[in-house]
Amino acid sequence: MEIKMIIPDKDYERMIVSNKRLRGSFLLVTPMLAECHLFCESERHRAGARFVKLPHGKASLNPQEQKARVTMLFDLRETELSASKQVKVEADVASKFLEDNGAK
Repeated sequence: MEIKMIIPDKDYERMIVSNKRLRGSFLLVTPMLAECHLFCESERHRAGARFVKLPHGKASLNPQEQKARVTMLFDLRETELSASKQVKVEADVASKFLEDNGAK
């Protein structure tokens, strides 16, 4: 099966110029025609942002925008440590990372 795809010029240029994967969406207009639109680049990829990988998430700091973020995702079926204890452990690691990188 062949499907014709319509891609806006600016999105096509971003695909050619960037040497990495880009995220976007496809809209099926008809069974044989689709439109493609790329998403905006994420703010976290801006220059100056720093990250640390945690066992169940990550912590990031962007001093230019004065923003910090900590995300964690746990599978409650894990039996090594309870989720509440693991949150405390990883929050301490994230807190140390933020302090070491200039967050107040």
